[in-house]
Amino acid sequence: TGYSSLRYLQQLDLTVMKIDQLFVRGLRKSRPRQLVRSVIEMAAGLNLQVVAEGIASIDQLRTLQALNCELGQGYLFSPPVSVEEIDSLLGAAHTYPVGLGDSAPIIPAPRRARDPGAHIVTTNDIDVG
Repeated sequence: TGYSSLRYLQQLDLTVMKIDQLFVRGLRKSRPRQLVRSVIEMAAGLNLQVVAEGIASIDQLRTLQALNCELGQGYLFSPPVSVEEIDSLLGAAHTYPVGLGDSAPIIPAPRRARDPGAHIVTTNDIDVG
């Protein structure tokens, strides 16, 4: 009692909120989609960047874009790569094919100045119960 994870959103110096792939997988259903929408809107109100994890399909990407989620990661863009490979991909402003005639740019997110003590919170960390 008294230790809701949502409380930490107020107490910690957060800059990024990640949406867990579990929620991204459920985007076809109304309730998970509404939950993701609410998380994105809450993050915007708190001036947090939002990153959706586990984007595997063009439908998930388009749904997240429609919900105003600007950053994402997942197999749709690339399998995991080494540090050397990611540096060259980001430096080249590479685009990945994500559907017939479509592509998604892979652009480094603007880096915000942050306190070394700042934290990232994920939807795994949010306990609304």
